[in-house]
Amino acid sequence: MAIITLNGVKLGFVNNLFKEHRFDVSSILADSGDNTLVVEFQNALDYALKMSSEYPYDVPETANYNVWAEPSHRNFIRKIGNDFGYM
Repeated sequence: MAIITLNGVKLGFVNNLFKEHRFDVSSILADSGDNTLVVEFQNALDYALKMSSEYPYDVPETANYNVWAEPSHRNFIRKIGNDFGYM
């Protein structure tokens, strides 16, 4: 989960590792000088907990106690499994 800005202009919020994201920045790029690209990452487990609390139905937490991140609501995240500590 990340918020992407270029030269102070928010390009978007991305929350799916499996989807390609493209942004038209032609009107934002500086003609001369520097451009500043900022990618502000959010904690994936915090984001998953927030999404699960906003979901209208009860969804059980995942439970794989071999990793540090369990139990969690990672089923609300589009992210590869080994990013949570298991292979």
